[in-house]
Amino acid sequence: MSGHDKEFDADDPMALVPAVMDVPMDEASYRQMAETFVEEYMLLGYSDEKIVGLFRNPFYRATHEILKTKGEAYVMDLIEEIRNG
Repeated sequence: MSGHDKEFDADDPMALVPAVMDVPMDEASYRQMAETFVEEYMLLGYSDEKIVGLFRNPFYRATHEILKTKGEAYVMDLIEEIRNG
């Protein structure tokens, strides 16, 4: 049985479960989250433009929230900083 045919199991320990924090994120939290996304995408071999595209795309809620909150220049600068060490 493939993963697509598997029946839903509410107790599945491997299921992705969204969580909402009821505390506003501070500057350090946004920075750490953004750095983590950028580093992971770079490790996957994504180009800088493809990474920015993920931040621009509202389908990717976490990255898009960073872009909406901090701005595109913030994301571009972060990508450049991480790419160039």
